[in-house]
Amino acid sequence: MYAQVQQFRDPIGDEAGEPSCSLDHNHKGLSSRRAARDGQLRCQVKNGKVAPGDGGESADPVVRLFERHHFVHRQDAAHAVGAHGEILAGDAKRQVLPRLVNRQYFRRSLHWTLIGAEPGDNSGSRMFRALVLFLSTLLGWQQPAPVAPDDPEVEFICPMDKDIRSKIPGKCPLCGMTLVANLPDAHEFPVRITTKPKILKPGEETLLTLRVENPATAKTVRDFTVMHEKLFHLFLISQDMQFFQHVHPIMQADGTFDLDIKFPHPGLYRLLSDFYPAGATPQLIANTLFVPGAGMKIAAAKLTPDLGPNKTANLEVSLSTDPPQPIAGMKTLMFFRLTPNDGIEPYIGAMGHMLAASWDLIDLIHTHPFLVTDPDSGAVKQIQFNLIFPREGVYRVWVQFQRKGVVNTAVFNIPVTVLK
Repeated sequence: MYAQVQQFRDPIGDEAGEPSCSLDHNHKGLSSRRAARDGQLRCQVKNGKVAPGDGGESADPVVRLFERHHFVHRQDAAHAVGAHGEILAGDAKRQVLPRLVNRQYFRRSLHWTLIGAEPGDNSGSRMFRALVLFLSTLLGWQQPAPVAPDDPEVEFICPMDKDIRSKIPGKCPLCGMTLVANLPDAHEFPVRITTKPKILKPGEETLLTLRVENPATAKTVRDFTVMHEKLFHLFLISQDMQFFQHVHPIMQADGTFDLDIKFPHPGLYRLLSDFYPAGATPQLIANTLFVPGAGMKIAAAKLTPDLGPNKTANLEVSLSTDPPQPIAGMKTLMFFRLTPNDGIEPYIGAMGHMLAASWDLIDLIHTHPFLVTDPDSGAVKQIQFNLIFPREGVYRVWVQFQRKGVVNTAVFNIPVTVLK
């Protein structure tokens, strides 16, 4: 006799000599966000004992009826053996009880302990037993599967700052994004870039077309969530780090994004795309473009530490860090002090934007302020960022603030050491 299992519980342990029935899974692993994957339990009763099934259909019409119509739900495993916990097969009648379960972990087998009557059940006809099984199946189908009591509670998470969590809906206090209930697992959405002309030339107008690809279907993604007032943020950095832009490509009717750009000189350029596909998680995807030309060299930038104050368009920006010497792999608190403290306002949805890049352009980090205060009796606007530098070396940090409608970009070279 065979039974098909849609959802299942796993036993805590086995006892020597007890038979088992295998679960055939369609998936290799189990998701942490689901109780279990669908599978099929194949077992049979032979000579009064349970044995693994051969995957075929029984010749017994009662057994075939059971095979085709009887199902098990995770919280009602007894349905696998009939309304009264019985399986009828040929001339054998035995009561089957499910073992205890471990709700945290699921293995690939489901074990059953058989207890009860002697073989030789001669009471009742096959048709009567078939009718009983059929009616119990119909009754089982009418009952909805109950919600598992050990399902995790709903948790609202910031898609960009995943340390921000709440039991109720709301906005992230750091970046202002809407908290999402039970944020899905992260999957990378590739960005495919085409250019016109195909061969790039320094100083000439170039059209970049960026296409976001669904990793499951390879189709163009057309539905995006607005993130900091824009659908798409793009950072462009030259390998010598003398060229930096934070721009916003325009979405086209076919779902792609277009940007007109001039690359100032030959060399390697890194592009960091920041976007949020609907129903997924925010993405930071890096691409590389090469602009050929005379004197082109592929080499990492040689940066020297520089934490001196910056005089920008209409602000003066100074920086101090805690610890004073940032350490790779540990949190660094970065305090930017802005003067004069009047007219400082949000810039595209945040009080500041930061891009940090390692000297070799391998590590690219986009983040937003952690805290905004007005120390010194309001004479200074202090905007705090928290950052973990992944490796030892010198990082270039671009930080952007807006005052009276003018965007100010300050640049610092921050040396990072290792714990000694």
